[in-house]
Amino acid sequence: VAGTPAPAAKDSFLVKPVQNAINDMSVAITSESQVAAAGAVGGESDNRNAQKLLNLQDVKLVGGNATLSQAYATIVSSVGNKTSSLETTSTTQKSVVSQLTQRQQSVSGVNLDEEYANLTKYQQYYMANAQVLQTASTVFNALINIR
Repeated sequence: VAGTPAPAAKDSFLVKPVQNAINDMSVAITSESQVAAAGAVGGESDNRNAQKLLNLQDVKLVGGNATLSQAYATIVSSVGNKTSSLETTSTTQKSVVSQLTQRQQSVSGVNLDEEYANLTKYQQYYMANAQVLQTASTVFNALINIR
């Protein structure tokens, strides 16, 4: 399309070939008397065409083995089953993501018991080193006072 940037990696496009296809469509018949329900012109009480149209509901038109109602019911059922299946798959995938996130956090996260043990150990090292420095200071003061 002229004037638009060139497509890049991971761009997505939505094509709607039938969007707004019948915006200006209207019914040309303005009176019920213009409906072609009769088999011949002028047959006001003849409803053969309407009867043939009504009889189509029992004819297996879809693939030769299903009526229009049956085909519609099959489509609705199929869409419902696929929707249910995809919702279940989505729920399962969300659960897997949650479990993997928890597992990753448990491996890379902070273990409070281990951190407390390390803190206690470092505190004891600090106190021992402080005592060594105090002893060294006392020894140095004693040596300086000998003079």
